[in-house]
Amino acid sequence: MDLNELTHSINTKTVISYKDRQKSIRWLAHQNDQIILDVFKLKKNHFYRLKNVETSQDIVLLDVIAFYLAIKEIVQQSVSINRKNRSKNFGFMRKISQTRAKQLRKPRLSKKREKLLNMQGIILNLIENEGYSLRNVSNYLLTYHRFSVSHTEIGKFYHSLKGAENVE
Repeated sequence: MDLNELTHSINTKTVISYKDRQKSIRWLAHQNDQIILDVFKLKKNHFYRLKNVETSQDIVLLDVIAFYLAIKEIVQQSVSINRKNRSKNFGFMRKISQTRAKQLRKPRLSKKREKLLNMQGIILNLIENEGYSLRNVSNYLLTYHRFSVSHTEIGKFYHSLKGAENVE
């Protein structure tokens, strides 16, 4: 299948122009993980619907079409948040408010937690190889890296890392 046939089949199945598809992908790149997860859940549903209808189509092409349709649906939900509800359909409004809430949620990592993640190798080396206590690690980070953090925060961080390693 050459490029012209591919674009034509995507255009006819999704009824989305090339520029709008690109804009939708850029929009998706700026969303949080919950919105992206919702898009992929919808993509799965769209894919199976398309697969039942279009049995002769290529599976990969159907997957791409389902992806674009899922993004289109989520974008329409987020855009319609700012419009008036003329039909007074409150079920639809509930769905919109859930989408809006997901958009506003952001992962909450404190600045210290992010710095600890950046110094993860140093902390693990000091505790496991050098035999430093959590208080000594805190003093080391203050002295050599000008980073003030409590020993309890380091302990929570270290135990969360060890818990994550045990799960894998």
